[in-house]
Amino acid sequence: MRVIIFILFGSLLLTSCWRKDEIANPMLRIKIKTDAELERLDSKGQVATVKTGNAAQTPLVKTISPGYIEFSQEAKTPLGKGFIAYQADQTRAGGEAAFDFSKCQLMKDGEVFLTIPLKELPKGTYQWVRASMAYQNADLIFNLINVPNLGELPDERGTLSVFTGFNTFISKHKIREKEETLNANKKFGYWAFETALDRGFVQHNTIKNGQAVGTSSVNPNYTVAPVPIGSGIVTGRFETPLIVTGSELQDVTVTLSLSTNQSFEWVDTHKNGKWDLDVQNFIAEPVIDAGFRNLKATIGNQ
Repeated sequence: MRVIIFILFGSLLLTSCWRKDEIANPMLRIKIKTDAELERLDSKGQVATVKTGNAAQTPLVKTISPGYIEFSQEAKTPLGKGFIAYQADQTRAGGEAAFDFSKCQLMKDGEVFLTIPLKELPKGTYQWVRASMAYQNADLIFNLINVPNLGELPDERGTLSVFTGFNTFISKHKIREKEETLNANKKFGYWAFETALDRGFVQHNTIKNGQAVGTSSVNPNYTVAPVPIGSGIVTGRFETPLIVTGSELQDVTVTLSLSTNQSFEWVDTHKNGKWDLDVQNFIAEPVIDAGFRNLKATIGNQ
């Protein structure tokens, strides 16, 4: 009898220890970060170099704001037919439908952005992810040229705000210290840049804005699952597929890594490899691309 009781007690103890790792309602956490080392791809998902006549740099991203996140099980799954994990609020205040920037959730690079119950995901094996960042704020290096009595201030720093959603209604937004008031929709690739001059040149600090005319939407599945031009959707693959059985016992963290590898590209008019801004009329060398250049999803339990 004592042997039976001991065995029963031991069995209960092992069961109790095993259950310590179980979670009654396991969650899916989605973390978003930028990666300066992730391969730089073109719109078709092929490795891309900077075009001849252009120059590029890797911005230092400080904050981002997701606009859309979708998981799909197959490469050919049409946009919007996968599991839509997140979609930012939209408005028609500017006429056409657009993300409402005043309601966008700004997050630091590398933070967990979204937590949802794993049971909300339909069972299956997810191999692809689509994501659109409505906004990013990053530091850049630039040259200020034609400065009175000096000529040039090289390698100065400034802050870039760029809107990479399909369309964004912006009432106002703060770039670094200054605010820009628009009360209008801005299409994919709209950017505003604020200089951060010091050493007695503070009076030259101002905001320059424009439209990146060739901002990329990377999509290696473009032949079987195209996305609309100007959508801002970046398509990427799970490094290891996300398998959902419906009987998960632990939280799962999916990290979405976005490539900033030479993601800010401009026409190098002065052939010096620097982004030049003219202090006399504040004309900048034309910006070609300011979007993310790759997307990779990895899975962990933390």
